[in-house]
Amino acid sequence: MKLPAIKNTKLEVLTKEEITPLLNAKIAEYTERNLPIEQSLADYIAFGIQNIDNRVEQLKNYKKMLDEEIKELSTQKQNISEEVAEYVETNLGVEKLKGAIVSSVTIKPAGERKTKKFILDVDKDELVKSKMAHYEEVVTPTLKQVKINKRRN
Repeated sequence: MKLPAIKNTKLEVLTKEEITPLLNAKIAEYTERNLPIEQSLADYIAFGIQNIDNRVEQLKNYKKMLDEEIKELSTQKQNISEEVAEYVETNLGVEKLKGAIVSSVTIKPAGERKTKKFILDVDKDELVKSKMAHYEEVVTPTLKQVKINKRRN
């Protein structure tokens, strides 16, 4: 459910201890202004939670964009390094360029990069059948929480 982020609330920035006093103050404000308390409070809470959900979604999108840009820049750096190495070696016939600001740019020879990767040659179902592994239900207690229900048209 996406509610429009129309109204900023204080809920987004309060500590846990500050929430109850704020809600009490909101009820007092709604009473003083002759507003329907239940509806006004429900909307206020929903706006606060939805604003946080919207911000989290926005940050996830930023993170995705940053990850893509990092990947593109890494690829560009690799492309530059490979092309410059080929150019310097082929067109200038040297393996090292001495610089004024940097000490030098050196051509590294082509080679291999070795890494180790752990590979488990056993199917997880086989592990469970052989009783070398098992599934375990993990129960984590949670506190009561609100759920925002979208108004049906």
